[in-house]
Order: sequence, then structure tokens, then C-alpha cells
Amino acid sequence: MGAALLFSACFVLISGLQTITSRMLDARRTIVIGLGISSGVAAELIPSFATDIPHAIQPIVSSSIVLGTTTALLLNGLFRIGQRQRVKLSLDPAAPDAVAEVNEFFDAAGRGWGARPDVMVRVAFGISQAIEAIREHCEPEGPIVDRSALRRIQPRCEDQLPRRGAGISR
Repeated sequence: MGAALLFSACFVLISGLQTITSRMLDARRTIVIGLGISSGVAAELIPSFATDIPHAIQPIVSSSIVLGTTTALLLNGLFRIGQRQRVKLSLDPAAPDAVAEVNEFFDAAGRGWGARPDVMVRVAFGISQAIEAIREHCEPEGPIVDRSALRRIQPRCEDQLPRRGAGISR
């Protein structure tokens, strides 16, 4: 019976870690995860911690799983206040470091949004390819403006390009 419990606990722990690491993390998300786990462990290590708390909230504080989950959910909700859902990138396509700037921009945006790394790599690659096509086939007259927005966890990009001449034909 103990072996089955140990196996189940390890399986749940590994599944949770895989879920956590499947998203890009910024400092706020790292704090949420760390404090959620810490509060759950604290409830197990210090059971007398819940004795002086009002009787109405003792069930929440005395259970390590409930306390850790509640802490993580409340902190996640608190840290989402003021989180930008739309970001704007304006860059000169003639700049030699434009592609690196695109990669850094979408890495930072993905961490803030908690997006999957593979999605943000594809978005950055697509914008980088667009910059290369603009350099080769268009005559840009100003900066390229990319407005990206988080919609249902997947980013959406809209590009504006002030240019001279005919557009790229399909």
C-alpha cells in the first residue's frame, strides 16, 4: 500500500512540474510557484500554525494542499493586475540587430504572458522572416510596427509597414 501511495505522489509531482515548465516563466510567475509550494510545505511542517487562526478559515490553513493552491491562485490573480495583454514593437528594418531585437522582444512578451516557448519561437521566426523579406523586396520608409496581443493564450500579430513601391506579390 505504501509503494502505491509513493508512486502516485511521485507521478502527481512530476506531472505538476511538467505543467509548470511547459510555460515561459517571468519573475512574478516564479514567485507564485515558490510561495505556493512553500506555504503548502509550511502547513505540513508546522501543524500548530493553524491553531490560533479563526475557526472559519482553519480548514483552508490546516490542509497543505488547500493552503498551497489557495496561495498560488490568490497571488496569480493579484500579479495579473496591470499585466499588459498588448505589446508594441517598433524597429528599423535596416538595423543590423533587428532580428536579435525581435527575438528578445518576443521572449520578454512570452514570459510575461506565460506562453508556450515553441509558440513564441514561431512568432519571432515569422516576424524575422517578414523583416528579411521587407529588406529584400520593399523599400521601407520608416520603422516596422508590430502590435501583438495575447488572445486565448495564443499571440496575434498585426504589422504595419510604411513603404514605397509595389507590395510583395503572392
